[in-house]
Amino acid sequence: MLWALILGGGLYALVMLVLWIRVRGAAHTDARDHEIERYAATAGSGLTGVAVLATLVMLALAAPLFWTATVLFAGSFLGSVVSTGVTLSAYRRGF
Repeated sequence: MLWALILGGGLYALVMLVLWIRVRGAAHTDARDHEIERYAATAGSGLTGVAVLATLVMLALAAPLFWTATVLFAGSFLGSVVSTGVTLSAYRRGF
């Protein structure tokens, strides 16, 4: 498992370095991009916050840890999916 983490982390670092070198001078954003990013982050954070609240309630009620962790993971994943969907929708339909 340690080798998988080292290899995966090294590969991730290599990909991020290559991407950073390729787009280092090409960052062109405007006010619309910032507004869409804020709007998408708000939508995703809301769902993630609800998942965290549900997790805290489950922990207070001494629910099984498997289900508590599953709710937290699924809520975080769905929050990211919602954020990405809102971003794509805002760019396609205009914001």
